[in-house]
Amino acid sequence: MKKRIVSLLLALALVCSLLPVGILAAEEETAIPAVTETVAEPPEETGSEQAEASEQEAEADETKEMEEKQQEEDETVVLLEATPVTAKVDYTAQAGGAFLCAPQFDVTVSSDLAEKYGYTDQIGVADGVSALDVLVKAHEEVFGASDFAENHAGYLAVTNTGSITTIFGTETVNCGFAVNGAAVVDTGTQYPAGYGMPASYAGKNIAQSKVSAGDTVEFFVYEDESGLDYYSWFADEDGRRLSEISVIAGQDLDLSIKGYYYGWYGCAVEADKRDGEALVDSGDCEDLPIVMIDKDGAAVAFSPETAADEDGAVTVKFADA
Repeated sequence: MKKRIVSLLLALALVCSLLPVGILAAEEETAIPAVTETVAEPPEETGSEQAEASEQEAEADETKEMEEKQQEEDETVVLLEATPVTAKVDYTAQAGGAFLCAPQFDVTVSSDLAEKYGYTDQIGVADGVSALDVLVKAHEEVFGASDFAENHAGYLAVTNTGSITTIFGTETVNCGFAVNGAAVVDTGTQYPAGYGMPASYAGKNIAQSKVSAGDTVEFFVYEDESGLDYYSWFADEDGRRLSEISVIAGQDLDLSIKGYYYGWYGCAVEADKRDGEALVDSGDCEDLPIVMIDKDGAAVAFSPETAADEDGAVTVKFADA
């Protein structure tokens, strides 16, 4: 705001008289003239000058307001809401040596599902679906969508960095997941062998792992405190891993079982650590019972009961198509 500066004219009149005094003259009082000071009053503003000052002040205020508004607009970051994407995936959930629900196939999962419940993953909503999104979907299936929505904090707890501390209602960090039968790793980062573990890649956690359409995601809680549970699968007679197979009712189906310590060797640089022979070499596959899983996720025994031999070989037969 412009300000008018009015000068004050200071008129100072000093009148001094000095009267000489005679040596032998009689002493008498002489009046000393008073010193007077006159201050000139500033000229009064006319009506037009006052109006001009008010107008200038209003213009200055308006200019300042516009400058502040422009500054706010310049500093404002406009956040455009990202459009979620979806992916159809298969998933399973296991704990206590059993399925928590039947294996789910071709399930549509949205990339913002985890965020809807307050969880945070490191895959942008517009960039794809995370393993955490699928894990939330699995919890909805196990507990029911409405129950999970109301009590999700007690069923699933994940830190902002992606570490699971509670899963399927169990408070534990001793859990894991696999995408298409393998751990998700960062091959650009390796750790040397040590403490009984081989040289390994850096594993990605649940919030860092992206899944794509057609992927199979498996979630599990380890029973062994050191994570020495076997991650196992069926293979055909030639040792090739099976994800699905067509069978004819009443005919024998010859399979073999393979597996390895997922918690220890899941991220191993050497692929032979994960070839599945460890289960056979350890002898732990002998008499391992083989069961079917019904639509509700419950185990159903074959009739007659079926178990693997010491070499991991097993023959199964389905009575009904």
